[in-house]
Amino acid sequence: MKKTTRILFITLLLSIIYHALWSQTIGFSDNFDDGDLTNNPTWYGGMLDSFKINTNKELQLNAKQGGIVWLDGRFNAQEALVWEFYVRMEFSPSATNMLAITLDKYSSGGAMTPTYGYGIVLGEDGSNDRIRLVRFYGDVNSTSEVIGSATNLLQKNNQVNVRMRIKRDINHLWTIDADYDGGFAFKNELTIQEKTPFLKVQTDAGFNFKFLFTDTRKDKFFIDDIKVYKNEPDQTAPKAILAKAL
Repeated sequence: MKKTTRILFITLLLSIIYHALWSQTIGFSDNFDDGDLTNNPTWYGGMLDSFKINTNKELQLNAKQGGIVWLDGRFNAQEALVWEFYVRMEFSPSATNMLAITLDKYSSGGAMTPTYGYGIVLGEDGSNDRIRLVRFYGDVNSTSEVIGSATNLLQKNNQVNVRMRIKRDINHLWTIDADYDGGFAFKNELTIQEKTPFLKVQTDAGFNFKFLFTDTRKDKFFIDDIKVYKNEPDQTAPKAILAKAL
């Protein structure tokens, strides 16, 4: 009985340590497995009723009609960050059916000082849609200033099925890796040095998904596997897990 109790205690302790380390490493994360948008983490935006978590445990747009809706997450900002997320759009995106993602925002201070930030825009008119890294003032949208565009086309078979990993280091070197089949076989799509003078990072950063859509696309957007965490160099040496003499 004592042995069983000891094992349960150690298991609980390891779980607590794991979640503590996880919370220190990850600034924000949600895979929607809990079916909840109001806790752990809390989403904001005042439009939660425009979304649902479907049977595949994905966040799905579920609006009553066409328009613009958004969903906000919040985390403690840092200069060096990594953003990861999966996006599926079951249509060919355009300037009227698109997704704009705020990565984080900056301000030089003062109530009257305009906010600027960085984001990703998915959707433009024509068939040459690409992942676009943009700088914006006030709000991210299709007319935001493009810093750089991905190498490959965004859509396949008239739909989007992409998993992205976006990195910014302490010197504002941006890299975007993507898998256009929705998996984890990431390939580099963009590497670019941001040269704009840096302003002060907001402590409470806004991670924002902004959906612009018509009536026929009001339930065709899907989001999953969101992570925002500190961009740190991998300093863990490799270890052999199996050795066999031949």
